[in-house]
Amino acid sequence: PIRVGPPLRPPPHDEDEADLPAWLRLACWTMRDEDSMRIGLARFIELSGVSSAHLSRTLKAHRGQTPTEFVNDLRLEQAALLLTTTREEIGEIATNCGFRTLGYFYRLFRERYGQSPRAYRLRAPRAIAPLGSPGRGRP
Repeated sequence: PIRVGPPLRPPPHDEDEADLPAWLRLACWTMRDEDSMRIGLARFIELSGVSSAHLSRTLKAHRGQTPTEFVNDLRLEQAALLLTTTREEIGEIATNCGFRTLGYFYRLFRERYGQSPRAYRLRAPRAIAPLGSPGRGRP
């Protein structure tokens, strides 16, 4: 039978995750799923199987960030990937990545990448986003 959904175990972890407790490593990995990312913090707490306070303390101790910062980082990484590999409208990308307001998305994106999503897309190597890629938006 074909299994649908996140893997039972995360793939081999990188050095940043080597010291994470297994429950947190699994929750962090599963949050990379688009639906989980879109749901956001509530899903992260659910996946962790611990209280929000315990998740927050443990993530802060191991990764130096809050659960909200972690979720936003995942969303921003996904948005950057979509900006360089699709022609979807920027607003659509923001929504699909779980950002509820475009202004918040733009502010976080600029803080993280030092430029607007549009500028980021325009400066991305064209080899990554060939002209024939699906999507409706303009680069």
